[in-house]
Amino acid sequence: MRAVWTSVCALAVAGALSNCGGGGGGGGLGGGGVIDRIGSGSSGVRTGPADFNAELGRNYGLGAVGADAAHAAGQTGTGVTVAVIDTGIDVQHKDFAGAIAAASTDIVSGLAANVDDQGGHGTSVAGIVGARADGYDAVGVAPDATLLAVRSEYTCSPKCSFAYSDLANATDYARLQGAKVMNFSLGGDSIGADFQAALARATGDGRVVVAAAGNTGGANPINPAAWLAGVDAGGLGLAVGAVDATNTIASFSNRAGTAKDRFLVAPGVNVVTTANGGGTQVVSGTSFAAPHVAGAAAVVWGASPFLTGAEVADILLQSARDLGDPGTDAVYGRGLLDVDQALQPVGGTSVPTGTTVADGGAAPAATALSLGGAFGDALSRGTGLDRAMVLDAYGRPFAADLSARIRAAPAEDRLAGWLAPSGGVTTTRLDAATALTLAAPPEPDHLRLAPGEEAAAPRFALSTRIGATELGAARGFGLDRLTGLAASGHDGGGMVAGVTASPFTAMGGDGSALAAGQDIGNGIRVAAGFSQEGGGESALPAPERRLAMAEASRRFEGGAVAGLQGGRLSEGDGPLSSAGAGAFGFERPAATDFVDLFGALPLGPRSELFGRWGMGRTDGAALDGGLLRGGGDLYSQSFAVGTATREVMADGDRVAFTLSRPLRVNAGSATLAVPTGRTMDGTIVYREETLDLTPTGAETDLELTWSVTTGERQDLTLGGMLMLEPGHDASAAPGFAAGAKYRFRW
Repeated sequence: MRAVWTSVCALAVAGALSNCGGGGGGGGLGGGGVIDRIGSGSSGVRTGPADFNAELGRNYGLGAVGADAAHAAGQTGTGVTVAVIDTGIDVQHKDFAGAIAAASTDIVSGLAANVDDQGGHGTSVAGIVGARADGYDAVGVAPDATLLAVRSEYTCSPKCSFAYSDLANATDYARLQGAKVMNFSLGGDSIGADFQAALARATGDGRVVVAAAGNTGGANPINPAAWLAGVDAGGLGLAVGAVDATNTIASFSNRAGTAKDRFLVAPGVNVVTTANGGGTQVVSGTSFAAPHVAGAAAVVWGASPFLTGAEVADILLQSARDLGDPGTDAVYGRGLLDVDQALQPVGGTSVPTGTTVADGGAAPAATALSLGGAFGDALSRGTGLDRAMVLDAYGRPFAADLSARIRAAPAEDRLAGWLAPSGGVTTTRLDAATALTLAAPPEPDHLRLAPGEEAAAPRFALSTRIGATELGAARGFGLDRLTGLAASGHDGGGMVAGVTASPFTAMGGDGSALAAGQDIGNGIRVAAGFSQEGGGESALPAPERRLAMAEASRRFEGGAVAGLQGGRLSEGDGPLSSAGAGAFGFERPAATDFVDLFGALPLGPRSELFGRWGMGRTDGAALDGGLLRGGGDLYSQSFAVGTATREVMADGDRVAFTLSRPLRVNAGSATLAVPTGRTMDGTIVYREETLDLTPTGAETDLELTWSVTTGERQDLTLGGMLMLEPGHDASAAPGFAAGAKYRFRW
């Protein structure tokens, strides 16, 4: 005859465990906690001191642990089998219709026909796990989970007790039948070697094992919960204590103690659940807190079936609601089970960019794409990123709206730039062949420098002529100071637009530049230059830029000038002053080949006509990076034409009119791979969309300026500007700008 151990209910004898250790808190069923039993179970109507007609509302515990929110989200434990190793199950109860696994059995007799509950404890536990949402009586935490009932009690007279050998066999049986989650609402002070070995086999196979902490009000859980919270369980075991409706630890519940890192609490006082014979009953005990956690494990696993058991258990611990002392404590352990929070991202989220989950991704907060002004409103037509997917730290997919991570380039406040101080720029002709331009550093205020940061060096541009050769060097100025119309002595002019420089050379930046020119006779000049600029300070920093170019120009009799530039612009980040980070980080420098025509034609002794036209081709491979999968080559154009007349209204004055178009992408597209899901093996599923990178409009700027010398080293400039379809946005209203600038030079 097998020895019987009755836990705290009576005398302890080696060889068995009792559900009294996991139940408790009231009379009947060996301390199983039956306080009241009301209702027939057939009508779905419960009578009593409160209105419990709403099935979901009958057990306050469902709302307390967020199971109601999980159900509303459609997460109900589908596809997960939970083994309830207990006193059996009421196979006739309507709340279990279709829920009980065909493999359910009585492990003692080996007869499936004997699985019907004789004590009632197992039926109440099973109801909290997975009573069906059918309008009858009660509903479980995981109402679509499959319940594998393994009746294991040796005797229920006077208390239901379980032999270690039967529990070992039941554990092995549940494991071999594919139960992913096992619930033990039973326990005692010791644990048999055979039962312990079976538990080790279960956790070794990745099964989540949940056990009640016990009802003796002790500082530590009893077994098997104590063993499951230890290192031998490999992170697959969870111990569960009981709290009441105010989330206060129950007086009878064992505390977290030495098991605090693997300890959760759940409702276990006056919980409404299924009753043996039909209907519902009110129960108390850690026996009924534990199945809340077992059901939650089924919900989390059913929502993400690719998870490992250790990950499921860890998610429940990580997402628990903190109770008691801040952080993990010796009373509440990790805190109150929170199924709803467990279904939210845990451990941060990432935007996948690779083929599989293992390839990693980028944090949404670090993900951004800002296209340069040449693209205008190209992204305003939508990208499909509002229906994207992100992954949490466990590789679980979540819906996310990433559309805000792509934004248009900020509108350039060109008027403010013109009105700003010139930074002390002074050009001095040292002799007939040499000129020097000096400017104050961009950050002269030492008080504003970060610790360890050095003050910026002064900017300069130096040009000198040695015979027929002209040499130039600059720091803090780009090649636009040493080439094009500026090098030919024509400033183009204008309040904002100007035409002295190609936009491609302007995008080369203001780093360090070298240029050399040679007069080869007959008014023809050839020149070449190179510039390089490092990163800049911005939310989306622009890495190194390099510009290599050559030009040829001819000066005709009468002062006319015509020239041709060509070169390659290499941008360390995105093409045409775009910037990307995170999931939109560009993988290679953007290379743009460009040509630019420029010229100036005198129209008389005081007037001239000047202009420039340029186009570029950007390698489409530059758009490859993260969620951007490249595309066709980009083609862009810009132009400007204007006239200037001197001595119009006063000595030394100048009137200039320009018509210009800022750089605009005329043709180009890219493929956007929007992550939408993942497979069981971790393959990321993408939906590819084609992005048209041409803007809807074409900005045209008309500008009129008047400048006059008002005294020695003093001048006044007045100007006005009309912008049609500003920002290359066809829907944008016209923009206007006007300004006045009075300047003193030293």
